[in-house]
Amino acid sequence: MKGDFVYVDLETTGTRAATDRVTEVALIRVHDGKQLRRWSSLVDPGCPVPSFITCLTGISDEMVRAAPSFVDLADDLLEMLDGAVLVAHNARFDYGFLRAEFKRANRNFQARTLCTVRLARKLFPGHRSYALSALLERHDLNCAARHRAMGDIEAVLSFVELAERELGRDRVEQEVAALLCLPTLPAGLDSDLVASIPDSPGVYRFYGERRCLLYVGKSVRLRSRVLSHFSSQSATLTDARLARQVRDVEWTETAGELGALLLEARTVKTARPLYNRALKGSARALAVELVEDRDGYLGALLTDDWDPADSERYYGMFRSRKQAEARLDELCLEHELCRRRMRLEKMGPACFGHRLGRCRGACLGQESAQGHNARVRVAMTGLRHKAWPWKGPIGIREHNRAGRVSELHVVDRWRHLATVADEAQWYDNPVLPDNRSPDRDVYRLLVQQLFSGATRAKIEIVQL
Repeated sequence: MKGDFVYVDLETTGTRAATDRVTEVALIRVHDGKQLRRWSSLVDPGCPVPSFITCLTGISDEMVRAAPSFVDLADDLLEMLDGAVLVAHNARFDYGFLRAEFKRANRNFQARTLCTVRLARKLFPGHRSYALSALLERHDLNCAARHRAMGDIEAVLSFVELAERELGRDRVEQEVAALLCLPTLPAGLDSDLVASIPDSPGVYRFYGERRCLLYVGKSVRLRSRVLSHFSSQSATLTDARLARQVRDVEWTETAGELGALLLEARTVKTARPLYNRALKGSARALAVELVEDRDGYLGALLTDDWDPADSERYYGMFRSRKQAEARLDELCLEHELCRRRMRLEKMGPACFGHRLGRCRGACLGQESAQGHNARVRVAMTGLRHKAWPWKGPIGIREHNRAGRVSELHVVDRWRHLATVADEAQWYDNPVLPDNRSPDRDVYRLLVQQLFSGATRAKIEIVQL
């Protein structure tokens, strides 16, 4: 089959993606019929493996105990899946589990899917069962390790290869195209231009009429991601509307995913594209500072002028006052804090929480400042952000796979100062950090990139 496809199979602790967990994942990435990568790993599900699952798959608690968790594998998996059609037998099952696991790992995952059950029905109609076991028996195919992830993938791949031999590649591709509704470029978009986009990390920009910036996105495989926008199986009406309006596309190649993430965040905040929602908020994050009132009670003061180096004084990073106050309100209810003393209500008689029995009376002087303040500090502990662990700025070096691009991202106290080619360019024209609060989105992606074991292995940190 022409194009990028990733054959995927999962073994799990059960059948419900919302509550059950993955115990094994395997994939084979194929481009234009040629295998590019084979990968598999056991996964620690964080819960016992049921005995009936062990009988079916052979995967036991002892086998997964030393395996990485899905969170540990998430970033590598996203890279291996990016830009490709996910192929699986009963794809809804595997896709549903992947989305659930990625969501638990605070990652977003979307992909077009090709279900080989549906493909088999199209290619060989008239049979009662299209389960994998039935296909193997009917077409006399072997499976070296049934009910293990890589074994089942190899069985699915062998079925597709058999179909191409028996029915012809054109027939198989015709049915695949019908199932996928493969991308059709808008009339105003130059197909040669799209074909020239590299399938490497970077940021792309969609323009409409009169050079109106419609959308900014990033990917570790630019061309594949750009083409995915023009599938008639768009996820939402907004996606379909965007695809119809695109008249031009531009892109910037980066050395790796971090460079693409940083450039995407900066571009969205400065250019404010029409269809971007995420990353579009203010570049300055709000933080909570605890200050005492005249009676000695601690309250929350919201500020956008704060130094993240002072991790003992400031708490949390919020996009807006509304978001910050909503979180503080939750903490007041959870820890029975006074909303008046926390500055969420104006001073007066008993606060609303006291009338509900969720305040111990600090608003009326019935609870001492010392007792109330101790609970305030406990409640705020979860909002502490990571202290900057380096002395001064650091450079985060990335190389892309082909070695054509190398970048050094200069960061200080969670602020992205610049992206340069190397240390010499930085020393020739350094950017001095200001005392503005850090960008909330940049802070989160830096924490993820710098403290994730899988991601950390792909970058080099240089003290500047």
